[in-house]
Amino acid sequence: MRHPGGHLLLLLLSLLISLAPVAAAETASKAGAAVEVLIVPSERGGAYEETIDILLTELGGLQPSPSIEVRQWDEAVPAATTRVIVTIGAKAAAEVGTGAEASVVVNTLLPSHSFAQIHSGRSADEMKRITAVFLDQPVRRQIALLREALPDWTNLALISGPTTRELSMAIETEARQSGLSVRRSDINSDRELFRALQQTLESPALLIAVPDRDLYNSRTIQNILLTSYRRNSPLVGFSAAYVRAGALLAVYSHPAQVAAQAAEAVAAVLHGNAMPPPRYPVAFEVDINQTVARSLGIRLNSARVIEARLRLLEGGGERD
Repeated sequence: MRHPGGHLLLLLLSLLISLAPVAAAETASKAGAAVEVLIVPSERGGAYEETIDILLTELGGLQPSPSIEVRQWDEAVPAATTRVIVTIGAKAAAEVGTGAEASVVVNTLLPSHSFAQIHSGRSADEMKRITAVFLDQPVRRQIALLREALPDWTNLALISGPTTRELSMAIETEARQSGLSVRRSDINSDRELFRALQQTLESPALLIAVPDRDLYNSRTIQNILLTSYRRNSPLVGFSAAYVRAGALLAVYSHPAQVAAQAAEAVAAVLHGNAMPPPRYPVAFEVDINQTVARSLGIRLNSARVIEARLRLLEGGGERD
């Protein structure tokens, strides 16, 4: 007669045997002995965790599945087997650098101007091992958004600081090539912001926010919105949060969309293909604050209609 607990014992033994490879892999990963992909976030929580989750999901579905480890930027030490480092945010990109052993570094969730600034002193050989999926949008897409959504508005206003001056100039160049007029003010700190707003918004214009944390941040955003609103000059943001705060509209990419594109770059390297060059996000969304639009007497198509038109202009792909 079989012992009453025999069946349960067999089930437990089977479970332990099935989990043994997983436990061994986790032990190897923690020891840094077989880590192929090292993910390094700048911070914990929020968009960083969302990006990590998508990367783990996408990379975990590869065949063969790579060994992956997540470490904070101040603890990130590549193993001899590390083939790719994925950094999330500008802090991690700056601190991790190219990695001592990694063949490729993929920077994600950082604006293009931050990428250029972080790597400005690197050699050409180093840059051959570094790529990125930027967080901000290509300039052509930003101007196309305005032409599609607000064709009657022909005046733009731009305010930039030292780190976003080149980006602001690129937006101005693209805007003028599209037949728009631009008033631009270059300042050195947020202490000059109110004066710059008065100058650039002396007559109604679309105020284009650039991803400059020194100028556009939680301390300044309410004053910027109030000033632009009083001067009948809608703010065009660069994230969904800005639209919720009171910007008229924005084109942006979710962290999940950036992460999915970064996972494609990692997969290309792991499969022995060429490393893709630094790129802007292919996937994007448009958001509109219809309450702000009504209060300013502006009629807009739906966000989905504008998105569809932008994708049609881009031929389903990326324009930079």
